[in-house]
Amino acid sequence: MADSVTIRDLAKMADVSVSTASRALNDNPSISLKTRERLQKLAVQMGYQSNLAAKTLALGRSNTVGVIFPIAVGVQTNNAFFVNLLNGINEQLRLQKWVTSIAMGETAETLMDNVKVMVEQGQVKRFIFLSTQMNEPILAYLQQYHDIRYVVIGQPHDRQTTLFVDNDNYLVGRGTIDQLLATNPIKTIALVSSNREADFEMLRKRGIQDVAAERKIKLIKLELELEGDEALLNQFVEQYADSLEGIIGTDDDVAMMLLTKLMQAKKPILPTIGVNNTWYLKNIFGSSFKSIELHPKKLGAEAAKLLFGQEKVKAVLVDFEV
Repeated sequence: MADSVTIRDLAKMADVSVSTASRALNDNPSISLKTRERLQKLAVQMGYQSNLAAKTLALGRSNTVGVIFPIAVGVQTNNAFFVNLLNGINEQLRLQKWVTSIAMGETAETLMDNVKVMVEQGQVKRFIFLSTQMNEPILAYLQQYHDIRYVVIGQPHDRQTTLFVDNDNYLVGRGTIDQLLATNPIKTIALVSSNREADFEMLRKRGIQDVAAERKIKLIKLELELEGDEALLNQFVEQYADSLEGIIGTDDDVAMMLLTKLMQAKKPILPTIGVNNTWYLKNIFGSSFKSIELHPKKLGAEAAKLLFGQEKVKAVLVDFEV
């Protein structure tokens, strides 16, 4: 279980001393940046949480920012997007001489319990949410405290009062299809998305659909479970593979699922574009695969800046790159 992971477990897994692991997690500059990032990534994957109460007692204050991962993060901790968000946050907090503590949970109840420990035992007053998805109860809990400040990565429902950092995901969607059509004169495209109904994904889909309507492009839609949906993929490939001319994924993972299934069916690799710029996919699929770069490290850094900012700025939009 994540809550049973100790600093000794983490040090053993990383093959370093306990003191090295502790200094790495606290961004001590005596530890190399490469080692710090490796230990911090491993801590996220193992679900390690430091003892906030002991840390606060020792310091006499809390200089800790709580970083709240999405629910069921076990599926996502290996995602380079979240790792890069965390690296951007840590680099910025290092300048403030603050550290991070991670809140994760496979259920809403577990995640809420972890956040309550941070607030009530650790005296944590600043938080960064790595996602807006399904976090409304935690937001409501934090809003009870007048001295707690938080920033959301993604667009919250209450954009008037909530501090947030995001890309313009509607324009990201438009950028994907514009880029695909710029180099491929095609008329029939598979639009692959997940069924999670996240706000960012719905905005991207709307951007893609608007351009398709403007340019009279036929979209064949496919919604997948993030863990995979073999039966639906097989059915889709059997029905549409021979008529498809290109693929757009609302992120790289879903685009990869369809591309992989087409390869298994001995079909040609189609021109494809996704979102997140997952580097190894280009090695697998070659020049046919392109992706939008969202600059997650910059998103994380801007969230940390906004958390400590004194200006009356409520939102920061980070540019994406086609």
